[in-house]
Amino acid sequence: MKMTFSFALIFLGLYCQTYANPCALVTCTQGTCVMLANSSFLCLCPAGRSGQYCEIIDPCFSTPGMIAPCRNGGTCVRLTASSYTCTCPVGFTGTACDIANPCSSMPCASNATCATLLNGSAICICPVGMTGSSCNQTISSSFCASSPCGNNGTCNGTTCICPNNTTGTTCNTTKIPCPTTSRPTLACSNGGTCVAGYGCFCNAGFAGDGCDTPISTSVCSPNPCQNNGTCIPSGTTGYVCVCPSNFTGPQCNLVTNSCLYSPCKFLNL
Repeated sequence: MKMTFSFALIFLGLYCQTYANPCALVTCTQGTCVMLANSSFLCLCPAGRSGQYCEIIDPCFSTPGMIAPCRNGGTCVRLTASSYTCTCPVGFTGTACDIANPCSSMPCASNATCATLLNGSAICICPVGMTGSSCNQTISSSFCASSPCGNNGTCNGTTCICPNNTTGTTCNTTKIPCPTTSRPTLACSNGGTCVAGYGCFCNAGFAGDGCDTPISTSVCSPNPCQNNGTCIPSGTTGYVCVCPSNFTGPQCNLVTNSCLYSPCKFLNL
């Protein structure tokens, strides 16, 4: 946006006989001052500069031979008069799009996870049963050599991938169909009992709608609950402490009655 600025008429000389050009009193940084009517002036700024005196530099501006603020084809977006941000193309990151993302080329197999190391290289984190720099090689093991997976289960490394109607470490247990209104395909695993219209009643050590989630009891050994609290497994990895009277808190470590240990002593007055 071009702006003009007006000054009162200026005359110089012993008898004020000389008219002064307003451009003689201002400096347009790398720009050109143009005198307009009524003693006004205008600074014509070069590309990359703006402001009353062309004093504002566009942080996104660059000329051939200059290092652009955003590298590798990134797009510079001006935020304020002096700040900007870079929108980086696929494969690059960083404030100046100068950091290559080695995972953008998808070097890992579809079921693996790609991570970036501190040195800028990529590493593939393989799922169970897979190996190789790209996680595209199956781990051969003695477990699969004996074809341990029953009921058309698939052996993968050291585990059996069971079809929907079976369960167990070797797919040797058939799931019991137990459809409900909300889950018409529900089936009970790991010896769970189907209660018609309700769902699955799970055996000890298992949880979930289909009794297919093992409950770990190791979280309570050793007992994390203090002051003789009782530990009860909750979910797959958590636990709940049932605290005795006078104690509370996640581990029964808080006293509810501060006078329990008689902290007050007699004073000789």
